[in-house]
Amino acid sequence: MISAPGPDNAEAGSPSLTYLGAVLTIFGTVLWAGMFVSLTDKITVEMEALGITDATLYVLATVGAVSMAWGSGCWAIGTARFPARSAMLAASAVGFAGLCLMRVWALLDGGGFYLAVRPLLYAEVAAFCALALWSVVRIDGWARFGDMWTSLLGAKIWIQIWIWLGLLPANLAAFWAFWATGHPVAAVAMIGFSFILIWNMALALIERGISKATSIPHAAWIPSVVMAIWWLANHPEALAEQGLLTWAWIHVVVHLISLGFDAPDGARWVLGDREVIPPRASNAAPTGA
Repeated sequence: MISAPGPDNAEAGSPSLTYLGAVLTIFGTVLWAGMFVSLTDKITVEMEALGITDATLYVLATVGAVSMAWGSGCWAIGTARFPARSAMLAASAVGFAGLCLMRVWALLDGGGFYLAVRPLLYAEVAAFCALALWSVVRIDGWARFGDMWTSLLGAKIWIQIWIWLGLLPANLAAFWAFWATGHPVAAVAMIGFSFILIWNMALALIERGISKATSIPHAAWIPSVVMAIWWLANHPEALAEQGLLTWAWIHVVVHLISLGFDAPDGARWVLGDREVIPPRASNAAPTGA
């Protein structure tokens, strides 16, 4: 998806490339996330009159995944904070993972347009998954995965408990809620978590560990939290009828707490605190003040 020849060293920063990357990334994310409209069967007569169909959203989401890849690569190189070759390969992995994931969703939806192209979808899932793995291997991905894992284990114990017993179950529950009911809040929550997972995986691979940068993609939780609050305030009976009332409350509480931690962490990263959590073994032997 993105060519990355040459040595793994950073290039000079470029504000214009940074801004272009941010615009492409945001634009691509919006197009990619629009897939949920198709998956929740919310395409209306008015939308169809404008030419917005399942096929349209499928094409737009594909364009969005590519835009996310190019945008993240431009941003990473423009800021000159990451090795150029690693940044571009990780950006490619982001794009391929996004292309693969949206096709998995289409297979799980399985209706209308997606039923007609099912054989193609299976082939594309296999191809894009393989390309994403290839991109990861090209940047010494398995070693980087090991660094990412040991860095996560090097975090404070209460952070690990919060991640494994709070955030992870709350986000996996969104998948259950969506496939059980098809509710739009669950769809947005599921897509938001998928986006965060892809982006934070890319950041951790690039930085070879966990830093405060991983708090920034958590802003993708905000739309589902706002939607859940609106439904709880205006239509709690509808959530209760679908068995989602408790899930909606848990989703809101858990993610408001998380966003309360993420906001100052994201601000510190922007202001220059870009330290990567050292592996657990390193914590046992500090190297200095």
